Amino acid sequence: MFAIESWPAPGTARGPRVRASGLNGAIADLTRLDLDMVVWARRVPAHWSEAMRDARLPDDIVVGTGTIAQMKERIDATHDSLSGQPHYPGFLLEDVKHTMALLAALAGANRVTMRLSRCATEHRLRLRAGMTVFCLYGEGAAYWNSGVPSGEASLTAFAPFGLAFMPGQASDPVAIALTARAQAWYLLIETH
Repeated sequence: MFAIESWPAPGTARGPRVRASGLNGAIADLTRLDLDMVVWARRVPAHWSEAMRDARLPDDIVVGTGTIAQMKERIDATHDSLSGQPHYPGFLLEDVKHTMALLAALAGANRVTMRLSRCATEHRLRLRAGMTVFCLYGEGAAYWNSGVPSGEASLTAFAPFGLAFMPGQASDPVAIALTARAQAWYLLIETH
């Protein structure tokens, strides 16, 4: 595996400075002060993609603000209410809990705002100042503006199941655009 870096051309384009890798140590790049986003294109079991294509889930699965313990309780309660239903991907909320714990540990935070929702409408996500993680569960419905060369926006798609960490130090924050897809959900967790 290798790492890819994306840098906007000085003076001609605006966009985030991104480093993406499939290596397990990719999140160590969050210590670099010159990056706006670090993407860990993690490998997940093959059945996750099929399970998300067949998923029957509510539009808003988990939405709220609280301490890590409070949000874990909310996730567990949601898991308990959904787990008996057919076409429920059992891995989903367990992965959300692990992602939340990882973000909290990296940011040294105990309070988060979380949204796990269907990509039901086209809109842009507004990010807070704290460290943020974004994940797309499903197929290609989320993009970031990777620069504006020659006056036209250049969009780069998020890979399904990859974790995109934004340290919250960017003066020009990462802009995430969602397109409507029936079988795609996004996770956005922000620290306080």
